[in-house]
Amino acid sequence: MNFTKGICSVIVMQWLASCGGSSNNSGVDESNWFSEERTYHNLIPPFESEQECLDNQDPSFFINCYQSIEFNPDGTAFVILTDIVNVVTYTVDNKFITVIPASGSEFTENIRFYVAENYKSLIQASNSVVWLIKE
Repeated sequence: MNFTKGICSVIVMQWLASCGGSSNNSGVDESNWFSEERTYHNLIPPFESEQECLDNQDPSFFINCYQSIEFNPDGTAFVILTDIVNVVTYTVDNKFITVIPASGSEFTENIRFYVAENYKSLIQASNSVVWLIKE
């Protein structure tokens, strides 16, 4: 059953990635970085809405409801997975974005995203989580 679910996830990710736009109209410059700042986020599970997240917070301790990533035109990015701001680098290669952690980041392996919907959303390759552009 898990094998079938895994195959279906890969097929869906490939289909969604095929919906992405070409790099000509994506805001990606010749250095393979975004030409202007853009931010993506995803709601941290198990919550289905920001309000549900806020309603379930301990009043004495605030937790983030979202994970976020802000891509900058100079090839750096800020990634927040928990409550730590990680300064990283990234590359954009056609329909993929690779986030490369710096020394001291809270994560040690690259994070790879499939581009979908002409860069309006990203799909994290390792777990199929969808990150939406924050407008």
